[in-house]
Amino acid sequence: MPDPTQRTLIPHDRSEVDALKASVDLAAFIEASGVPLRRVGQNLLGRCPFHEDAEASLSVNSDRQLFNYVTPPLCGRPVEALAAR
Repeated sequence: MPDPTQRTLIPHDRSEVDALKASVDLAAFIEASGVPLRRVGQNLLGRCPFHEDAEASLSVNSDRQLFNYVTPPLCGRPVEALAAR
């Protein structure tokens, strides 16, 4: 049985997760993490922070609060971006 005094990284209450998603500007979070983004059409593009990139392989859609890495394949929302750090 889990220790109730230990807090997990992912909240169990769905409303906590939804509140976190609503309060985080994903593009601002990624840029604050040291990844410059540039607008291309509806998306923002940047180089993946996990490996050397010759070209942008990170795409962020600010309107939908989603990101996608081409390599390594990874996508998600603010919670997943935080976990990937």
